[in-house]
Amino acid sequence: MRSIAMARYRFLTTVRRTRWIFPVFFAAIFLPLCGAHIPLLLPDRNDFGVDSAIAFGAASHAMMWAYGVHALALALLCASYGAGMGKPESPPNLLETVPIGGQARFWGDAAGIFCSAMALHLCTTPLLAEAVAISPFPTSVFWYGEAVFALTTFFFSAAAAWSLAAFDAKRLKRTNPPVLLVFALMLMLVILAATRPGELAESIAFYVNMPSSVTWRPIVEAINRPLLLAALLFALYALFVAFFSIDTARLVEEQE
Repeated sequence: MRSIAMARYRFLTTVRRTRWIFPVFFAAIFLPLCGAHIPLLLPDRNDFGVDSAIAFGAASHAMMWAYGVHALALALLCASYGAGMGKPESPPNLLETVPIGGQARFWGDAAGIFCSAMALHLCTTPLLAEAVAISPFPTSVFWYGEAVFALTTFFFSAAAAWSLAAFDAKRLKRTNPPVLLVFALMLMLVILAATRPGELAESIAFYVNMPSSVTWRPIVEAINRPLLLAALLFALYALFVAFFSIDTARLVEEQE
């Protein structure tokens, strides 16, 4: 119950203090979609196949950039919460003075930040669905994207909750860079262990240049150990969420 109360408080606080975020999210998704519709407005030509290819290509690029910019915006949003944007103004809210354990505070903050970010994400979900609908990709891409958004957003929400507990600037300067560096290095090792790195890099570069379901297939084929990749990614995800939880409890106890 304490975690739920903390989550509700954090959710209401962050939503109230981030009203400027929605226009940024809307523009980040709407503008690439406008670019996808431009070829559809061009006058008809005799070679209809060329026009359709241009339209599909523009729609594919628009979907890729819309998803990429949206994912980056969600990560930056959670990072801004962790930097203290969601902390209450002075005088502090009474809930901050209530003796709540470190674990309860961590899960409450993480859930509140996650719900805040996902609430803004849900407002722009119809635009993301339209980006998939006008592209040559199957509908399953939308549902896979939603699952990835949920998982990555919770991870960044957990990191933000940990940062809130270590709000002291000196402490953050000492602890954040090594943790981020360790995560990046471990993620790189996971990719190296379960894929063919050279082939994967070439496939990703080709996909970015010409996104489609056809160019996506070589990326999947470059993963020679898919089960190992899934297991290692899950272990890495759980390891760092557990670290954020345990270290947050330690920081809260030190501050009391």
